Amino acid sequence: MSAEEKERPYLSDEVGEQLGKVRPLFDEKKWDEALVIIDKVYAKAKPGSYDQAVLLNTKVQVYLSRNEFAKAIPCMEESLRISTQFGYFENKQNAELTYLLAQLYYSEGVTVKRSAEDQRTYFLKALEHIEKWDALTAKPTIDQLQFYASVLFNIAQSYGDAPATKAQKITYVKRAQAQTLRALQDTIRPKEPFYMLMVACAQELADYAQMAEYLELLVSQYPSNSQYWQQLFGCYVNLAGAQAKEKDSLPYNVRAILALERAQAVGQMNTPKDQYSLFSLYFNIQQYTKAAELMEAGLKSGAIEHEQRNYEMLSFCYQQLNKELKSIDVLKRAAARFPNAGQLYFQAANAYYSIDRYNDALESAKLAVTKGDLGQTAYKVHYFVAFLCYEMRKYQEALAAIDKAIALIPAGVNEPNYPKMREAILVGLEDQEKIRKAVEAQRKQR
Repeated sequence: MSAEEKERPYLSDEVGEQLGKVRPLFDEKKWDEALVIIDKVYAKAKPGSYDQAVLLNTKVQVYLSRNEFAKAIPCMEESLRISTQFGYFENKQNAELTYLLAQLYYSEGVTVKRSAEDQRTYFLKALEHIEKWDALTAKPTIDQLQFYASVLFNIAQSYGDAPATKAQKITYVKRAQAQTLRALQDTIRPKEPFYMLMVACAQELADYAQMAEYLELLVSQYPSNSQYWQQLFGCYVNLAGAQAKEKDSLPYNVRAILALERAQAVGQMNTPKDQYSLFSLYFNIQQYTKAAELMEAGLKSGAIEHEQRNYEMLSFCYQQLNKELKSIDVLKRAAARFPNAGQLYFQAANAYYSIDRYNDALESAKLAVTKGDLGQTAYKVHYFVAFLCYEMRKYQEALAAIDKAIALIPAGVNEPNYPKMREAILVGLEDQEKIRKAVEAQRKQR
């Protein structure tokens, strides 16, 4: 018998009459009275009959009107079971009811009070019905496919980050990704949530290249969304860090720089942390001129915090640019802010030494010792003082400094040059004493 010849199911007279009494109660929102009538008639209806299927659907409408989704679910499940078994509803109606049932399960699953396992149970039931709906639907809408993908993604999220369930999680993420792509292929101008879901899927798969592609689309359409800019910047930073060779990381570092500068051009990512990130990127790719400009401007405006480490990095930039005097000037500015930081004076001493200003180097090295706060490097500072004094033939000072350096060498650290330096200093003292005696002898002969 063809579908056209198949006899349409019909309600019994009694059920039809009672449902006629229910309709006005719907209009008046007298839900309890409506349920009393429905339950009374349902109890008399023949099991598996069209009457029962329709009555259950009517009861579902009551529960939906009262936002009692949990109560609506079993009624709809039973109605669909009866309809499927006996072929009461047309495919279109079955599809609509199946989709609604999936939505109800999903709605119950996203309730925050539920555990992850309970949520997954509801999401899996939603998936079961959305798959049935998909089989019944020739041309699903974009929004319906988005819902399909959201169900799959929430199942994935319910597994958390436990290594034992990583495989299951990845499986559902990939399925969510596939359904989102299916939807994207059917629309010319996808809505924002589609791209957001693709970004989320790519992030779960650690596919930062694909994540960046979709974020580029998002920032082009929603330039005032700071979160998208931050995510895009983070993608390029992660891609740069994932490269084994420095030359391979360079393009991604450049993209990260451009992303951050583009964000700042539209008023986003202007925090001290962001300013420091921009400086760090230029610093890491050895663009020291630009890095120094950013740090100088940031310190001046307050966009970058006045921390000792920031001054030290700025000083290093100038050293790399062979601007030793500027490097020293930065260290002096830092020392004014951090007067007890002996490391700053030690760095200045090394900078002075690099341009052959030994007296200034020695003065700064001695100040480093005086200021202290040198930690495990204290013995190196004393060694540098000894070295400078030796170079300047101040052997007595050199001897005192090298003895202090040797005494401060941490346990387990081997410094073979230190005893050699001490021997050289002693030789210098002996030679100096010989010269002194020779000069004294000549003076007496006169």
